Amino acid sequence: MNIDFPAIIKKLLKENSLPLFQKTNNISEAAHRRLQAQLGMTNPTLWRFINELKKVQAERDIYYEFLVAGNEPPRTTTKRKYVDASNRILTLVQDYRNQNIIEYLRGLAYNFVMDE
Repeated sequence: MNIDFPAIIKKLLKENSLPLFQKTNNISEAAHRRLQAQLGMTNPTLWRFINELKKVQAERDIYYEFLVAGNEPPRTTTKRKYVDASNRILTLVQDYRNQNIIEYLRGLAYNFVMDE
């Protein structure tokens, strides 16, 4: 049985079905961003990297104990803000025919904040 290994490997790589060759995933990217924000720089010295990594680990340990104690993870207020805005926009859109066009557009504009 003759198998063309290079062709099979090319096909697998093209389909991204080899997990060893995949690029980073969302979890590792989020951890990288969090660590980079903690360090405050992109290329720290080795000692600064080690010290900051210890701080990050200590914070994660405290958070873990917080959850083990039965506490709920904190809810983000920003997510709620967007849910509320979406509900207000939906209400405006559903009542479109009963409003003056200027009032309708003004109501929509109040639900969009561009500088955050």
